[in-house]
Amino acid sequence: MKPGTFITFEGADGVGKSTHVKMLAKVLENQGIKVVVTREPGGTEGAERIRALLKEGDKDTWRPISEVLLLYAGRYDHVEKVIKPALARGEWVICDRFTDSTLAYQCFAHELPLGLVKGIDQLVLDGFEPDITFFMDNDAEDSFKRVEKRAIESGNPDAMDRVEKLGVDFQKRLLEGYRALAAKHDRFETIDARADKLPVHQAICQALGRRTGIDLTPLDAPIKPDDQGSF
Repeated sequence: MKPGTFITFEGADGVGKSTHVKMLAKVLENQGIKVVVTREPGGTEGAERIRALLKEGDKDTWRPISEVLLLYAGRYDHVEKVIKPALARGEWVICDRFTDSTLAYQCFAHELPLGLVKGIDQLVLDGFEPDITFFMDNDAEDSFKRVEKRAIESGNPDAMDRVEKLGVDFQKRLLEGYRALAAKHDRFETIDARADKLPVHQAICQALGRRTGIDLTPLDAPIKPDDQGSF
């Protein structure tokens, strides 16, 4: 059986990854492709518990290296129990964040040595990585405004999680990191996420169609994600 394709979505907080993950999954399902949608941190019972630990509390609750170790504990569980088995069955996996988030957040934004995290990644995942990564690029100020708006619309202006509270300068370093990763790796597709949802969705479908040779028909209306959140 031909293995499935592993697709990841990356980007700053509030950029709309959850929406576009769900929309792309629907497009692929319309083509008769079986799709597993998942997320990081999370994806398994244990990894979801780690997600809760990482997202809650004050912004200084965890040191960056502590975050990395927790993330990779959950990631190993996620890859071995969910992602690799699905790919082996010929299913496609779409994941909201993966290893590139750790490199962008902990190395570029929190300024941990890149080699340190890459060493942990090699030890834990042994070179396993996505086939295609969509980097949802936009402006740091816009990302932060979207996060603030989401918190206000939730009815609690203080609802931003621990990572979202780190501010605009953190988001700027984060985006610089993502752009550096995208420039280095051919598996990246950079998508301008400043536009409205449908044009962004169409750009994603076009890019994936170009890479896979599959003629994809974009949706004609946005889908609201079941869960909105970030890390």
